Amino acid sequence: MDKRAKYSKGVLQSQVATAPPAPGPARVSRPACRACRLDAMYRIVQPAAADWERFVQQHPRAHVLQLPAWGSLKAAYGWQVLRVGLTPPDGDELVAGAQMLLRPLGRVGKLAYLPMGPLLGADDQWDALWPALHRRAGRRRAFMLKWEPGHEAGYTA
Repeated sequence: MDKRAKYSKGVLQSQVATAPPAPGPARVSRPACRACRLDAMYRIVQPAAADWERFVQQHPRAHVLQLPAWGSLKAAYGWQVLRVGLTPPDGDELVAGAQMLLRPLGRVGKLAYLPMGPLLGADDQWDALWPALHRRAGRRRAFMLKWEPGHEAGYTA
């Protein structure tokens, strides 16, 4: 037997890979983490400007810095506009989201800026939206996210 063979709980790994499955009912796989379950509760989308404007205008915490017109103005001065939204898995209606602006800063990458957002409808949407914003900012080489929440004291979604 090879001295470098790896053991797990007293069983040789090569035996684990070739052993037949144990008899019994099939197990249903479930997401292992809370974020995985939340991803199943919401679809992450990149809304069009018209859809995003409709969502912002009907939201109770709407702010001018989350409107597509603000993004267009900033784009004229070198910023990139990125919108991330959440929809239910069975629908197309936006329930939460944020407009993020990205500014190139030379070799260090980009600054991601989230003004007066995100716009949420329920507390559980934080856990689904933040990882999506983080992933998208990272894909665009953002080294920092500046966030201005614009919340009043005692605000809850």
